[in-house]
Amino acid sequence: MDSRMLEGLGIDLDGLMERVMSSTSLLERLLRAYLEDKSADKLTQAVEQGDADAALMASHSLKGLSANLGFTKLHELTGTQCSLFRAGMTAEAFGLTAQVLAEDRRLKEGIRHALQ
Repeated sequence: MDSRMLEGLGIDLDGLMERVMSSTSLLERLLRAYLEDKSADKLTQAVEQGDADAALMASHSLKGLSANLGFTKLHELTGTQCSLFRAGMTAEAFGLTAQVLAEDRRLKEGIRHALQ
């Protein structure tokens, strides 16, 4: 696992290592689980269907994952998106989807490389 590459992605690696009690094997398992997570797919589908409730649930799932894994930018984006959904600002929340999905793809791509 390439720690420098993970840090280069903007991941709070120090905080994440603290949460996993410095267990690199646990860290790798969590990162691999994130790679398999389907929340971004669910968000895409919900937005395509215009389903704000399902989109909020998917965005909220990504928000929780990103908080636990130290993905600062994704956490900020999904936090804003969730707040917009909750405020009834559906169009604005849907409008953030492209940024959320782009950040999710960027992280997944970088993590794949870091774990090789």
